[in-house]
Amino acid sequence: MTGRGLRSNIDKSRVVQSVVNSQFEALLPRFSLAGQRYRSLFRVLTEPGLSGPYHDGERRFSAINLDGVPFQWSVSLGPRRCGLRFITESGAAGVSIAERVRQTRALLTALGPSLALDNLPALDVALSCLLVSPERLNESLMGICLGVEFRRDGEVRLKVYVNGEFGTSGERYERLQECLVKCERPIALQQLGRFVASVGDRLTPAFLALDLLPTGLGRIKLYFRPTDGSTELQALAADAIGCPNASRTLDHLHNAFLTDGGYPAQSVDLCIELSEDGTPAGFKVDLCTTGFLNSDADVDRRVRGLLAALGEGSSADYRVVRDIVVGSPSTKDVKQIVFVGLASRADEHQVDVYFHPRPTPVNSPPPRASHSTNNTVGTSMRLSDDF
Repeated sequence: MTGRGLRSNIDKSRVVQSVVNSQFEALLPRFSLAGQRYRSLFRVLTEPGLSGPYHDGERRFSAINLDGVPFQWSVSLGPRRCGLRFITESGAAGVSIAERVRQTRALLTALGPSLALDNLPALDVALSCLLVSPERLNESLMGICLGVEFRRDGEVRLKVYVNGEFGTSGERYERLQECLVKCERPIALQQLGRFVASVGDRLTPAFLALDLLPTGLGRIKLYFRPTDGSTELQALAADAIGCPNASRTLDHLHNAFLTDGGYPAQSVDLCIELSEDGTPAGFKVDLCTTGFLNSDADVDRRVRGLLAALGEGSSADYRVVRDIVVGSPSTKDVKQIVFVGLASRADEHQVDVYFHPRPTPVNSPPPRASHSTNNTVGTSMRLSDDF
């Protein structure tokens, strides 16, 4: 890319950054958040990636969105009200993926005292098992990124997403098992073993999410790409991880979102949630809406139908984020309401919706038919999670 083209992309990135910052200011009071602390944290966490550029004309610099915009808003709806949530790249755009990992890890160290992250070495143990060599990382679109929640009670929660799409399916499973062993999660290791024995040949490990707690790592969530998008495979996977009741909960998702053609496999992620204390695992289905639905208006109608069927009293939070970030949903295509997921646990369910922050993103390279985080272009990583 020429110097003029790069400057143009940086200028467009600054427009996106300004839009995201304006949305943040509008959302703060709606989530009962006040004080300079949140503004300072938001700037520190998002500015490196949002400053751009988001691509170099051939390759996007983030796996979070197809156009390279390294940010999504999210809302989580269930018995417990969520805070203000987002996913972001916290390493500088355009540098190598290995360097972005280093920058993000350094940022966590700097934020540790103010966020009571006193046991980051536990994260390092997990990353030592999960991340591949710098050379292999640099061939991909992502190493790690952060999920953030500013809670109404003043707590700030962080989650680290880790790209696991390297090597064969067997190699990926081996890294997961090594991580659980070194993180001293014997019950989770047994749960994963039973799961793999039952449905592992129909699923490919994709990425992980690690909850950061003051005491160390919390839940470890494992995401998989299925060989097909069938509801039958989803039910088998839920049973295999010990969530037999998930099928009934997921019926609400299917009633709202399943189309005549079924779910395309590339639009579905399956997630198992392994707790830190050995309690029963959770199960989740995430849908990438851009792959099979017609428009944001169509997605919005289906989300509202799902929330009504589940009797969600917290649906007001969905309307708040939708109205501020999306405004009037597009009737032409899916531009902003890009992911919807439903999680089932022993005692609750939770709906997650993720939003691209801007309806008309910066000019980006044309997409090719792929959804891997390790291709230079393709769809997004389909990151969606209830952190």
